[in-house]
Amino acid sequence: MTIQYIDGTSQTFEWQAAEQAETVNMASRLQHTLHEEYILLEMGDKLTIIPKQNIKTIEINAVPPKLPPSAVHGVRLVE
Repeated sequence: MTIQYIDGTSQTFEWQAAEQAETVNMASRLQHTLHEEYILLEMGDKLTIIPKQNIKTIEINAVPPKLPPSAVHGVRLVE
């Protein structure tokens, strides 16, 4: 997952691939996160809290098998 911040910087985070049972819930967790004020990332012995007001975009490189109904499918970026 790459987070692009409004100040022009970015950070990339990675985690282990979810197991089959967990991937089913991933879309619902994603939808829930969109409505939260912060993104919480547990990284071993620390917790990183990122205020969403500082985020320009979030790119997730592993698309969940099931997405929220509002997702637009089959999109490609034209530059």
